[in-house]
Amino acid sequence: EEQTRQYGALVRNEGRRLSEMVEQVLDFAGIQSGRRAYRLETAEVFDIVDQAIEMFAMQIRDAGITLEKHIEPNLQPIMADRSAMIRAIQNLIGNALKYGGQGNWLSVRAEAAGSDVLISVEDRGTGISPVDLPHIFEPFYCAAAVIDAQIQGSGLGLALVKQIVDAHHAKINVDSTLHKGTTFTIVVPAMDRAVSSVVSSHDQAYSPR
Repeated sequence: EEQTRQYGALVRNEGRRLSEMVEQVLDFAGIQSGRRAYRLETAEVFDIVDQAIEMFAMQIRDAGITLEKHIEPNLQPIMADRSAMIRAIQNLIGNALKYGGQGNWLSVRAEAAGSDVLISVEDRGTGISPVDLPHIFEPFYCAAAVIDAQIQGSGLGLALVKQIVDAHHAKINVDSTLHKGTTFTIVVPAMDRAVSSVVSSHDQAYSPR
């Protein structure tokens, strides 16, 4: 019975990993071909974050990982393609679980900062080498430490995150220390500023010369 459970867990985890890899390749191909269109609509941050975490609920529970989730009350909505932003946060959470090592701890936070909303994913894992930091958003880039540790992945997760963030007129910051952990923070304009940015971009694009 115990061996059956182990085999079941193995099949489930490998199936999830393969599915994730295929989805990332398809997403990347769609973006590169220019056929992936983003529809920015009013979205609640708590809903996006909760949906992103839900995908990993079983994995977090089975691995005994402590999840600290904090969503600041009364956050302003953001302008977002909901499914794309969920995918971006899922990729960050997936990386935190993959590279979190023996930290067994994960933090997901959403809070206001002036006219922006900050969505952060933090782990207490191996961290990212300063040599690798400038390249982590490049497609298919794989750090030497990841290769040595035989950690499998498509190498597209962070590249997709960067493309999604850019499409939302947002930005992403990373703070990492070797052997202490990594924090990725998506900085999204709150709704009022996001609408102003979109209108401004539209006026510039179509203003007569």
